[in-house]
Amino acid sequence: MLILDIQENKRVYIRSITFEGNEAFTAKELLKQMSTKKRTILGFFTDDGILQSNQLRQDVQKISSFYFNNGFINSQIGEPVITHDEKGIDIKITIQEGKRFNVGKVEISGDEIGKSRESLFALLKTKEGQNYNREAVMKDMEAITVAANDEGYAHADVTPKVVTHDAEQLVDINFQLTKGELVHIARIGISGNTVTRDKVIRRQLAIVEGDLYSTTKLKQSYNNLNALRYFEEVDFQTEKAPGNKMDVNIRVKEKNTGMFMVGAGYSAVDGRS
Repeated sequence: MLILDIQENKRVYIRSITFEGNEAFTAKELLKQMSTKKRTILGFFTDDGILQSNQLRQDVQKISSFYFNNGFINSQIGEPVITHDEKGIDIKITIQEGKRFNVGKVEISGDEIGKSRESLFALLKTKEGQNYNREAVMKDMEAITVAANDEGYAHADVTPKVVTHDAEQLVDINFQLTKGELVHIARIGISGNTVTRDKVIRRQLAIVEGDLYSTTKLKQSYNNLNALRYFEEVDFQTEKAPGNKMDVNIRVKEKNTGMFMVGAGYSAVDGRS
């Protein structure tokens, strides 16, 4: 913990942020990953130059992620060393980069779904020969999961099996898919609407009761309701129902009547006067 003994009304600001051990990236590139900044002439109008321990900890995580997303799977970011005098605070961050790894083989294994393996591979951001990117792998897991969700497999799970080859500096990745059981929508409940009719809301939904579960259709329904601009808040919650089914609970909070077309707007959408 850093404790500064500073006289009242006399603030000490960050004078320098330096790095040690960084070879792949310049200090300028690493500083771009950080919210913590050293004092500038504009610091009078901003928080630049003020040391915030929580923010600095988050910045260390950002730098760590930056390295992981650029192939440095064994990189280690040290705890910042903070020194100070009456003129300012100096921060030094030590980095052990390790070797840079590229992607080797990329596979998708496990259960089959309606979408072909070729189509699933087309969704992936992780490609053979690229620098290993942990963020891209996580996005690929989500893409395969959503593809299965959209076919009704609401509880689909994707686990990446990662095998490293140190000598070759390669990482093989196998996305293992477990699709689970098909799930249908049992009930769609709507609450919070005191002026807007249920049928107006249901008309914007891309799903109906009895449909197979679909993440994309739920998101589309959410966006459609927000696009009406009738509501301050729109919230979708799913809840397990008996027999491989799922309820969808939609809660809305309507805007104040002075903020939109009162009854006429709804009547026009609903097709009635």
